[in-house]
Amino acid sequence: MKMWIARSGGNVLTLHQSKPRRVKISHCSNEFFWASDVKTQSFLNKNLFPEVTFENSPQEVELVIKK
Repeated sequence: MKMWIARSGGNVLTLHQSKPRRVKISHCSNEFFWASDVKTQSFLNKNLFPEVTFENSPQEVELVIKK
């Protein structure tokens, strides 16, 4: 299953079902987060995937269920 992982400027790591887009938190803030059209997103431990940064987000990942 194709999914997307992204890290916000505030170091929040999220997993999305569809490719997220960068959204500014407010007009008076320089902080951004990632949002997708599909309302389902999961928050992950920020220590996971240290190679994923705000600058190289979002990244496509493959979710595999092993039996």
